[in-house]
This record gives sequence, structure tokens and C-alpha cells, in this order.
Amino acid sequence: MGVMTIILMIVINVMWSASTVAAKYSLYITRPFSLAFFRFASATILMYVIARVLKVNLTVEKKDLRFLWAMGALGLTATYGLMYFGLGIGAPPSHAALLNACEPVIIALLSVILLRERLRAANVVAIGIGLAGVYLILQTGLTPWSQASIFAGDALVIIGLVCEAFSLLLGKQLVAKYPPICVMTYLMATGAMALIPFCAYEVWEYPPQLAMWIPISVWSLGFLIIACTVVGYTVFYTVLEKHPAGELAVFMYLQPIGGAIFGHIFFGGDITRSIVVGGALILVAIAILNRTTARPAPPPPTST
Repeated sequence: MGVMTIILMIVINVMWSASTVAAKYSLYITRPFSLAFFRFASATILMYVIARVLKVNLTVEKKDLRFLWAMGALGLTATYGLMYFGLGIGAPPSHAALLNACEPVIIALLSVILLRERLRAANVVAIGIGLAGVYLILQTGLTPWSQASIFAGDALVIIGLVCEAFSLLLGKQLVAKYPPICVMTYLMATGAMALIPFCAYEVWEYPPQLAMWIPISVWSLGFLIIACTVVGYTVFYTVLEKHPAGELAVFMYLQPIGGAIFGHIFFGGDITRSIVVGGALILVAIAILNRTTARPAPPPPTST
């Protein structure tokens, strides 16, 4: 891997690590489902262009369309509606960034429960370590009672990640059957379309008031759509064409660390010992899972 490629991967993962902060600011001027719609409608256009440039076949069998719709509804509509709603009611961006990192742990756990997959002893230990890390982060919002909104927001982020994990498990056979870019294009499109009624309701009930828009929120919305989605996905898939995804996965460890740092810088709040230990446990769990579980590399995490 060349120096320029390494620099590009560091840059886009640092950008993705700031996505929870950008989402938090964007929610000052838009609602959760509307924010998700604007982001992934633009991503649909991007993925379609990438597919055409790379001459990827976007034809899918009719029988698979229902699975793609289910993936979009769970993986985008439910996931990001809940996640952005959780950020809106009190989940600190630093918490959300660290909790997002535990998605591989959730997927491994659901694989055992739903797919009856057998895990090695090391994977069982990793799941236990990861869940302990999640608990340490969540319990910071349990006391005092004035922080109940933090716990509720964090809990919604976790529920959103569970929905995304269901979506990924549902699409496991599709990724093996179709090119990843094809699956991602349909995922973005179906998710964006499923978000339309929720977005329309929010616009109807809470019409945008341009006079209330503040510059940092506008810039954050642009950063989320253009930098995190358009630029980030374009760079990732360009590099993915030339390098194994396993090599690129290493750079994704920057996301929870960077997200926690950005969240603390922009929104303050104490980084308690339990948060630090919880985040470290989640990273350890991911490292163990990556070393012991052989599975096809997924597209970049849509939780960025």
C-alpha cells in the first residue's frame, strides 16, 4: 500500500469519525429522519454513478427485491432514524462513536442466536468483552437521574445498531450473490425511499425556518453529505478496487477513537474512566473478532 493510499484512508476515516458530531449539529436545523433522507438520497446518486463508472451490473432478480427493501428499511430507515433521534434527545457524540464500534460484536451475537452459527471460544470471549464495554458506556447515563436523557439516547443508538446488524445478516446471501457496489446502491435507494414518508411528516409538522439556521449546522450538514458520504465512499471504493478490504479495515479503528475525541472537543462532557475503559474493551473485542472470524469483507460501515 503506497503512502498516498495510506494518507487517503487516514483522512476519510478521520472524516467519518467526525460524523456523529456533524449529525449532532445538523439536528439543530433538521429532524432525524429528514437528515437521514438527505444524506442517503445523495448517497444513492453517488453509488449509481460509481457503479456506472466501474461498469458494475446492477441487475437483480425480482425475488431478491423484497430482501433489498427489508435491508433498506432496517439498515437505513430504522438504524439512522433511531440513531439520529438518540443524538437529538441527549446521546453525546463521543458515546455514539464508541457504541457504533461495537457493531461487529452485535453481528456476532445475532449470528449465534438467529443463524445458529458456531463460534470459537475466543469469539465468545470477544462478545463478552464487547458487551461489558457497552455496559460501561451506557451506565454513565444512569446516574444521576438528570442524565436519564443520555441513557435513553445511548439506548436508541444501540437499538439502531441492532437494526443495522439484522440488515447485514439479511443481506449476507445477497453480498455473496451480487457485487457489493450493486447491493449498496440498492440499499441506499430503498432506504432513502422508505424514509420519504417520515421525512414528509417531519417537514409538515416542523417546517424548516431558514431564519433559525445557524452557520455551523449548515456547514455540518454539508460536511455529512459531501465529505462523509460523497467523498468518503468514492475514495473507499476506489481504493477497494486495488487492495483487500482486510487491509482497509485496520484504518477503521480510527473512527471510534477520533469520534470520542471530536465529541469531547465540540460538546464537552467528562470522559470518565468507565467510558475510556468501555471504549478500550470494545476495540479489544473487535480486534479478537477480526483475527478469529473469517468472513467476506463488508462495505464501509454505514454508521459513519
